[in-house]
Amino acid sequence: MTRWTRLEHLWDSVTKKASATRYAANPKKRYKIGDGRSLLNVQTPVARYSTVSSGGPRLVSRIVLRMTATQAPWFSALAPYVERDDLVVELANPFLRPTGERVDMLPSVFMRFPMWRGSPFVDDLGKKSAAMIDLDGEHLFAELAILRLLEREGWEGRWIHTTSKGEISTYLTEWRDVARQEQRSRGIQHDGARAMLYAIADRSGNRYGGCWSVFAWRETSYVFFEARRQAAKDKEQLKPAQAAWVRAALSLRQQIMSPRDFAFVQWDYKTGD
Repeated sequence: MTRWTRLEHLWDSVTKKASATRYAANPKKRYKIGDGRSLLNVQTPVARYSTVSSGGPRLVSRIVLRMTATQAPWFSALAPYVERDDLVVELANPFLRPTGERVDMLPSVFMRFPMWRGSPFVDDLGKKSAAMIDLDGEHLFAELAILRLLEREGWEGRWIHTTSKGEISTYLTEWRDVARQEQRSRGIQHDGARAMLYAIADRSGNRYGGCWSVFAWRETSYVFFEARRQAAKDKEQLKPAQAAWVRAALSLRQQIMSPRDFAFVQWDYKTGD
């Protein structure tokens, strides 16, 4: 049995377990929408608005995505530094999930971090002033600051770096003050997380090209984050490869992830820093 075949078998067992867990907590219900199609396993906000008689999938989709930034499982971890939670990322090419749900946008937040006042990194990956976050006395990049906040609430994750050929080069949990070639890569030991990454890469057609920078997991929940230092924009756009990664993840046969499991983090330093 090849390595990938083993991962595929592992993925099937992980998704079956996740589905059983979610079913026990929330038995499947069907909610009719405008054009007569139905959505399976839709989140509570959709159920509240499932009687909408016009606009159908598009209206339901917008309700889900506009409401779930604060209700997403990752939000409470980032909340202490979130200044705005009403931002969105619009997809240039909306699509329908296997459930029939239309996905045309993803949640986005704007965060402010304290600025590091010490020396810059020996190797800052060319990020210059965007590599100077101070989180409880630790000098961090934004991606690792997000990861640290998630870790406080029981998440585990990696800052993923990929090559131009679409392969993963390093899995980072820290950035030591040494050259990038000397950074320590820590592979993912969580079976479900490894299987999830492989399943998305296999479906995307571009291997890991487009994989979002921060990938985190907690039990059977998985989330992706992308971070960019900039002023808050009400509407942001993804790169085509990043959008393709989202579509691949949300089109998997086993529907474990939802649109709220992708978050685009816009950030800057705290005023006066």
